[in-house]
Amino acid sequence: MLIPSMIFFSCCGVLFGTIAKSEKQVGPLCSVLVSLVGIMGGVFMPIETISGVFLTVCKILPFYNGVNLAKCAFNLLTIDNLINFFIVIGWSTVLFIISLLVLKKKNKK
Repeated sequence: MLIPSMIFFSCCGVLFGTIAKSEKQVGPLCSVLVSLVGIMGGVFMPIETISGVFLTVCKILPFYNGVNLAKCAFNLLTIDNLINFFIVIGWSTVLFIISLLVLKKKNKK
C-alpha cells in the first residue's frame, strides 16, 4: 500500500530536480512539499474535523489519500474501495508525464 506514495514522491523529486537551477534550490522546494503533505494529508490533525472547500481539496489531492493508504498498511486494514490507491497512482502518472515533458524541454536548450 505504500508503493503508490513512493512512486508519487519519486516523481515529485524528479520534477523538482528538473525545475531547480541548482542543488541548493531543491531542499526548500521539498520542504514546502513536506509541509503540504503534513497539513493537507492529515498527518498533524484529522482532516475530517475541517469541513467545506478545504476538505474537498484535500481529498482530491494525493496527500490525504496517500496518508490513508499508509494508515491502512500500518493498521493491517484492507481497503474496501481502491479510490485512494487510484487517486495517488493517477497523480503519480500526471507528475511523471510533466517531469518527462519538462526534462525534454530543458534538454533541448
